[in-house]
Amino acid sequence: MCKKYLFAAILIFRVGWLYALEFEYAYGLYSCFDTVQKNERGYEAIPTSDGGYAIVGYTTTLAGHRDVLLVKTNTKGDTLWTRTYGGDYDDEGRSIKQLNDGSYVILAMAKSFGAGNSANWWTIRVSGENGDMIWQHHTGNTGADEPARVLVSPGDAIYVAGTYYGGAPESGGTYDGYLEKLNTGTGEMEWVESIHYGTHEYITNAALAANGDILLVGYMNDKETSSHRLTTLVVRVNSAGERVWIRKIPNAKKNLGYGITELPNGELIVVASIDLFWSGCETKPKGHFKRLTATGEEIRVADFNSCGEYIPRDVIAVSDDEFVVAGYGGRVGNGGSQTSILAKYDTTMTELWIRAYGGRDRWNGLYSVVQAEDGGFIAGGYLTMKDVGTSPKYDEQLSILKTDTNGKADQFYISKNPVAFGESYINSTVYDTIFYTNRGFYPLHFYNGFDDPYHSPLIIHSGQYGNQNLEPNAADTAWTILKFTPPDTLTYTNNMYVKWQWQPYTMDKTINVAVSGRGILPPDPELSLSADSLFFGECLIGDTKVDSVQILNSGESPLTLNSTEISVKSAHFAIVEGNVSSPITLQSGEFHQLLVQFAPQSMGPLTASLSILSNAPSSPDLIHLEGTGLLRQLSFDSQNLAFGNLPLGESGLDTLRISNSGNVNVSLDSILIASGAEFFSISGGGFSDPLILEPGAEHFVTVSFTPLEAIQYAGEMQLFSNFEDSPNSFTLTGAGVVPELGISPENLDFGEIQVGGVKSDSLILTNSGEAPLLLNQVALSGDSDFSITAGLIDGELELIPGKSHTVTIDFLPSTAVIHSAYLIIEHSAESSPDSVLLTGEGVIGIAQLTADSLNFGEVFLDSVALDSIYISNSGNGDLTLYPVFLDDESASFAIYAGTFTDSLILLPDERHLFVLGFIPTIEGEKLAALIIPHNGENVADTVLLSGVGQRWLSLDGQIPQHFELGQNFPNPFNPVTQIPLALPQQSHIRLTLYSLTGQAVAILFDGEMPAGYHRFAFVPQTYQLANGVYFYRVSSVDFNDVKKMIYLK
Repeated sequence: MCKKYLFAAILIFRVGWLYALEFEYAYGLYSCFDTVQKNERGYEAIPTSDGGYAIVGYTTTLAGHRDVLLVKTNTKGDTLWTRTYGGDYDDEGRSIKQLNDGSYVILAMAKSFGAGNSANWWTIRVSGENGDMIWQHHTGNTGADEPARVLVSPGDAIYVAGTYYGGAPESGGTYDGYLEKLNTGTGEMEWVESIHYGTHEYITNAALAANGDILLVGYMNDKETSSHRLTTLVVRVNSAGERVWIRKIPNAKKNLGYGITELPNGELIVVASIDLFWSGCETKPKGHFKRLTATGEEIRVADFNSCGEYIPRDVIAVSDDEFVVAGYGGRVGNGGSQTSILAKYDTTMTELWIRAYGGRDRWNGLYSVVQAEDGGFIAGGYLTMKDVGTSPKYDEQLSILKTDTNGKADQFYISKNPVAFGESYINSTVYDTIFYTNRGFYPLHFYNGFDDPYHSPLIIHSGQYGNQNLEPNAADTAWTILKFTPPDTLTYTNNMYVKWQWQPYTMDKTINVAVSGRGILPPDPELSLSADSLFFGECLIGDTKVDSVQILNSGESPLTLNSTEISVKSAHFAIVEGNVSSPITLQSGEFHQLLVQFAPQSMGPLTASLSILSNAPSSPDLIHLEGTGLLRQLSFDSQNLAFGNLPLGESGLDTLRISNSGNVNVSLDSILIASGAEFFSISGGGFSDPLILEPGAEHFVTVSFTPLEAIQYAGEMQLFSNFEDSPNSFTLTGAGVVPELGISPENLDFGEIQVGGVKSDSLILTNSGEAPLLLNQVALSGDSDFSITAGLIDGELELIPGKSHTVTIDFLPSTAVIHSAYLIIEHSAESSPDSVLLTGEGVIGIAQLTADSLNFGEVFLDSVALDSIYISNSGNGDLTLYPVFLDDESASFAIYAGTFTDSLILLPDERHLFVLGFIPTIEGEKLAALIIPHNGENVADTVLLSGVGQRWLSLDGQIPQHFELGQNFPNPFNPVTQIPLALPQQSHIRLTLYSLTGQAVAILFDGEMPAGYHRFAFVPQTYQLANGVYFYRVSSVDFNDVKKMIYLK
């Protein structure tokens, strides 16, 4: 009965001296070989994030249909787990990628879920731990849909590409290329781009560009040239699903694009299969390469120029100008069979190397290739397994191919090449073993031998050699034991050939194994020590420690000990037993013992060397000696705690630091005040029970001092310990001091100050004592005309000895009397409270006027009448006069003397004269006031001014005897002139002004006038007259007369 199980066949596996790990594993769920041929094929293999690999394909079930098969392996290719997915019809895994979380996305062709069991796309996401399904997504309809490749971006965006029947609306039911983006979390479709360019479009592969674009490759029916012409199709789509460009690249009758990759420089490599007919060959598929720009423009085209079938199925870029192609064909064939092929080319299409994998009469193929982290390559595909019965059957299996950077992977494994024995003593024999393993699928035959089997000391001793067979099983291993017996001190070489072949074929392969060794003389005497260092640890100064060391002859020759000594002269180490002063001999295996003493004389790490002189090549041999000297030591930051001056009743603190400056623990037993305990006390860090102080540690003791009197104090503190100098004594000193307030000046006299004025003065309060002084309050008592303007104390103010505080006081007398008050000072000194007498006198000036009004009487127009007035200071203070001014709307008055610009000070009983004038310009009574500002009691005084302006001025005196009109004076005049007139009796008169032409210009007066002598003031400007000659006429009942006047401007 044939059982269903997972089969892992090792086709190629190599770990050794030449290559990195390389293997090809075949996997299948049907691997018992019966009369029915099984199909289990792999399509894509990838390296996984855990260092292993995964491959997806399909397996044939017991029911005869296909299921998706996923195989997960470790780094060596050993199977970790497998999972199958599918329904009741054929389902095939075509592509696989891993997401950042370790899960896998598989793209499959599924007939189990399509309408009418037609082929659809089936995308599934499965766990990276065990393959459990996370989500699935179906795409397709009743047509035959063909998935090609799944892609995953660095950010886990998922794209699936392939061929879809009736993908584009305009396709009319034909095949179109199809690209979907799926939601990573749910598998739902986010967008789709269909490729419709001709009659049929097929997408066979896809790749991601560096900028995130998706590169699609396939072929199409080029109806522009022939309805049967198949042409390579290349499409570029951005990550948003927008087509960037599409290119068709016609060449031959069949031109099928199968792989695409982007070079680091942005150029594209497209691999395809074409049909050509050339001399000597039938029409068969042929490899074809296209190098394109980033925009799809053709740069170079080349063919794989050889007869036979060669179909490239995938391509990857490995540098700017190199790429590797995976596929299958018959160019490197084994009797015309289909062989897996991996090849490397540069961008000139020059072949750099090509490798074929698989045996004769087999059908093998590769469908995917990626580059491994070590620079080698991982390819996924299938290979055929051959049953070895009388009627052989072939079984296709999934395969993962791992190669080195040159695509190499061997099947016959030799564990060691070359074999180097190194140095061996002459006439002695050493051995080494080589293992052989068949890691292929077919039995192999090998035989081996030396080029010089008779004269060389390098020969085969035993094991399998000659004609040997190895079955295809990693556990079936052969070996050969090699022997080396050097006769002399020379270097010897020999070559062992290993010839092998696959059965039943006769093609031999040869592997040469270089074998070498060198003969040397037996060793000199050898000295060994039981210890190369003696560590004595810690030891107190004055104590000792002893340790031992054995000197052994570990060689085969006698060992002579010539001397032993402490090479570094030190008083800390000494050989106390076994010292060698004359030579002694030790036979092989004998030993000699030394006792070494450590007696430290100083503290800290101590080292020295014990030197052993002998006939051994290693002489002198040195033994490192090391120990630590311990010293119990205390140190103090001070032997005297000086508290200085402290106010009575206050406490001061000081601290003693006790340090363990040795390197061993010290026990502090007790500390106490030996004298002065009434004033000194231990307030912190005291102890009565022993206190252990470790090396480098510190302990602090706080001592308090409280003086009660203003005297000097002294005391003593003692420390008891296991320190050699115990007890240690410490002097305690301090003094009691008191504060004292000094006041300067003792009294404060402000002198005479004008009432309403202000004067500031200051007191300085100084702490003239030796203790801090607290100022609690400063306040005034007495006359309120004194005030503190600076130096008030809010709360308490501390003055350290010698420090001062200033209090500023203002005197603002409100009355003209002597004022006094006291400044009260409350403080912490004994004299509190202190008081300071404040005195000052208020003075004021009093203004006294000789008259409070001046009447100038009648004054002829434009004439001046003068008068004067005195102001005197009748007070006891200075009287300050400020600039005087007139309140005169008519502008008829003026100050002729006594004015000043700034101010004028009148001392008591002094006086000042003001001279004023009345100058009327128009008729009538005029009033004004003289304002005299000052700082006296009234602030300002006012003198009223009055006077009358007249045109006719009647002169006192006699009555004239007759009428008379006098000549005006002055004449000529400007701006005023007087006209005399004598009337012997009261008369009604008219005074008229005429121009030179006799025209009346103005009536100057028309009215009654008394008898007497009169003068008329004539101001031409009043009448707005021009300059010139005028006549004036006086007429009455009894008298008429005319005179001439001249007005000059």
